[in-house]
Amino acid sequence: MGQCLVKFNSPCLDWSERRPHLAGVLGAAICTHALDQGWVRRRSGTRALEITPSGRVGFRQAFGIESASS
Repeated sequence: MGQCLVKFNSPCLDWSERRPHLAGVLGAAICTHALDQGWVRRRSGTRALEITPSGRVGFRQAFGIESASS
């Protein structure tokens, strides 16, 4: 029987922060969802995203993730 391998994410070392983060299709989908829901917003003039107050709640409820600044 044939094998189907789908890569949902890949480790990625950010060039500016030098920290690993979620990448690939899964990372892009979570990022898009978070932007659409207003959980994050883009910082003007940068690639950075900022977690909003509703994002702190959304990430906690959806993924069990607590923000360091909460």
